[in-house]
Amino acid sequence: MNLQLYQSVLGLNTLEETIEVFHNTIIDTNRGYKFFVNWDKVKSKSRSIRLNLTS
Repeated sequence: MNLQLYQSVLGLNTLEETIEVFHNTIIDTNRGYKFFVNWDKVKSKSRSIRLNLTS
């Protein structure tokens, strides 16, 4: 996400303001959080670097 772009277009100053606008303007849907994040990809990527993170 290009935070600076969103903040300049929406006239926001902080990440918190940006998140608040997102939450206030998101449309109710029957989609769950899995629709927005590919958790299987996140898990596989984190497994591939796990050894590097613990070293």
